[in-house]
Amino acid sequence: MAYFGSTLARENLRVLMLHHCWELSNQGVANLAHGLPNLHTLSLSGCSKVSDDAIEVIAEQIRGLRYLDLSWCPRVSDAALEYIACDLSDTLTHLILDRCLHITCIGMGYVATMTRLCHLSLRWCPQVRDFGLQTLCSMRSLKSLSIAGCPQLTIGGLSCLVQMQTLQELELTNCPAATKELINYLRD
Repeated sequence: MAYFGSTLARENLRVLMLHHCWELSNQGVANLAHGLPNLHTLSLSGCSKVSDDAIEVIAEQIRGLRYLDLSWCPRVSDAALEYIACDLSDTLTHLILDRCLHITCIGMGYVATMTRLCHLSLRWCPQVRDFGLQTLCSMRSLKSLSIAGCPQLTIGGLSCLVQMQTLQELELTNCPAATKELINYLRD
């Protein structure tokens, strides 16, 4: 960790990928956030000890963050999305939340306020429901959306996707409601 406090790292490091660092704690993330305020890309994918508290510090300290991957972080919840939406709404363009088990429609409401978000991945988020998806349909900058494996979504919820005029890429793999009829409806 001493390296990240050095002037060289503090000024120059822009991308940090910490995939599956199971022992990385909230305090460790806080130290990184304080020491690396110029990051624009951060991946904490699979860092299972990271929780909302760490995300709050990231959002407050790394104001220029454009890409954040929190996939496979089981302690991340809607509260983290509130911090992200409040502090990173003007900079964040990519948000990966795959297999974040505690993300709900409330969190989707926070995400919907993020004016620059272009890419959102919610693969295998079991609590994402139709209402949460409908809040995302108001987003004007979203170009890519993955809701693969979200079992609570219905045809009614997915039909709102036609409102997303800027959407260029949509992943519905293993989404039970993604029927042939729905695909035809979205295409027309």
